[in-house]
Amino acid sequence: MNSTISNALLCCSLFQGLTIQDISNVLQKCHPKTKTLHRQDAYYLSGDIYRNVDIVIFGEMVVRMTGASGRQVELIRVKCGEIIAPCYIYSTNRQLPGEITPAETTQLLSFSHDSFKLLIDTYPIIRDNFIGTLSDISSYLAEKIGFLSLMTTREKVIHYLRSEIRSQHSLHLKLGLSRQRIADSFGIQKFSLLRCIARLTREGIIMVKGKLIDILDISKLK
Repeated sequence: MNSTISNALLCCSLFQGLTIQDISNVLQKCHPKTKTLHRQDAYYLSGDIYRNVDIVIFGEMVVRMTGASGRQVELIRVKCGEIIAPCYIYSTNRQLPGEITPAETTQLLSFSHDSFKLLIDTYPIIRDNFIGTLSDISSYLAEKIGFLSLMTTREKVIHYLRSEIRSQHSLHLKLGLSRQRIADSFGIQKFSLLRCIARLTREGIIMVKGKLIDILDISKLK
């Protein structure tokens, strides 16, 4: 097991509480395979059956859903040490509702269904960690559904800005995402996002320079 794989698995929620030696023993028992994907490779398309259990070793995978109109919603980005679509591993219907593609060159560690079942049957700590992971994903998706379906565009932008204020501990924000990526994560068109930002600017709530946003009146971010 090379250092890249061991470092990723030490960060993986599935293996929390295990030592490097424990993880090495797990891999010897289950014989997972590595696979490398490149940006925009079609890994899973909407309607595909989820076949394996994949953990991201490096890189990043994007899970998106596309409506009949062509509008896309970015549901989640799966990063180093995270499991792809864990809710579908034991789902009765393992047919994926969206597409999964790499955002950049990405390496996965892939377990077969049988080897993963052996894993959680053999190691109670891994089984418990897996249950915890499913609970966390369910909570995240419940919040995401509320965000996408119940908030207006303005409420989404304000929610995002307040979240960035908390994470950056500042009223002078540097956006790490493009406008398009932000719009995709909101489930809206880019022009709707830009129109909302322009309105907040006219109202004197924010000032925008490229990826820099200054919060001028936080009391109005409600």
